[in-house]
Amino acid sequence: MTIEAALVSYIHDVLFHNSTREEIASLVATYPKNPDSPAGIGVSNDTYSEFKRLCAILGDWEFVLITWLLLTTVQATVPAWSYQATYGSGTLTLGTYHSTDLSHILRDGRYKYRHSGFIYLLCGFLGPQQLRGQ
Repeated sequence: MTIEAALVSYIHDVLFHNSTREEIASLVATYPKNPDSPAGIGVSNDTYSEFKRLCAILGDWEFVLITWLLLTTVQATVPAWSYQATYGSGTLTLGTYHSTDLSHILRDGRYKYRHSGFIYLLCGFLGPQQLRGQ
């Protein structure tokens, strides 16, 4: 058994047991074996074989695809938008973890004023299109 086959087995047995192994293998094949993937951070944070590929798959499933589902399901009359932060890239093992943006808003740091102003405008009365002048 290869390491990739072990990844397919893990994803099938633990996460998506209603899918076939062939479907899971096809999904895994869409994520590159390149050690620099994802996020262009080289081999750092690769704590064990296939760790970064598993993280990319789970991250896409939990955040990207769920966000896409929300944005395609919500009524067209309801303003909805999303963003993906990457400023924690390179943080040992964690990267840009969930709620990273809050730590930048609530404490002094290089992003504090940029974030607080953006969040105020976004939540207060605008959407991203208005911020870009569209």
